Amino acid sequence: MTSSHIRPAWQRVVSDPIILVSVLAIALAIPRFIWLLNDRYNLIIGIFLVMWILPFLTLTKEGRTSIGIRRPQHLKWLPIAFFIGIGGAIAIHFIGYGLYGSSDQNWYVTIMNSFNKNDLIADVKPNPGIFLLITFPSMIFSPIGEEFFFRGMIHDSFASEYGQGKASLIDGTFFGITHLAHHGLFYSTSGMSFHLSGIPWALLMLLVSLLLSWMRKKSESIWGAVVCHAGFNLGMMFSIVYLLHE
Repeated sequence: MTSSHIRPAWQRVVSDPIILVSVLAIALAIPRFIWLLNDRYNLIIGIFLVMWILPFLTLTKEGRTSIGIRRPQHLKWLPIAFFIGIGGAIAIHFIGYGLYGSSDQNWYVTIMNSFNKNDLIADVKPNPGIFLLITFPSMIFSPIGEEFFFRGMIHDSFASEYGQGKASLIDGTFFGITHLAHHGLFYSTSGMSFHLSGIPWALLMLLVSLLLSWMRKKSESIWGAVVCHAGFNLGMMFSIVYLLHE
């Protein structure tokens, strides 16, 4: 993604793609952290929707093609990506459980507690249909929004300057730090605190990001990363509901 891929109206404000995506990343991260730290998990879907539409607001058609919003060239990689995503999420469950058990240091416990209001999972668990119904939004909004933004806009902005490998590490670092809002940083009446388990969690999210970048590369489309991310979210929800919740 180069300056020529930015719409003229945005170029008048900022023409450097790296500056543009960095400012947008910070602007999106601030409300995400605030809402999650204040237990407003339901508002995060708005962040994903903004990420979803940003390429259409800020980039030309050629720019959107550049970041991977195009038909996959290798369709066989889409189902492979989906099941790799599921496996990755389940593997992260076992890593977290092996290190921290069911304590609040376990990242999936934190995520579970963020949406398990009135023991929702106890009602969902016996009914696979309801499980899929409540899981489906997490397989749509965050995969499309985050992949368009992280593996799309951020990655390609830095790839033009530093190459594909370094760009994958950079967008993965953004991705990992952002997910500290989901586990790592905590806010209570006594103030802000940080759990050291947030460090392996952020590193695991960096590895997931590299996996998503690989799926984009293999499919030659951002949709490879989106499908892998959807599988990951399905695997994470399965782990929380059927493997972690007691």
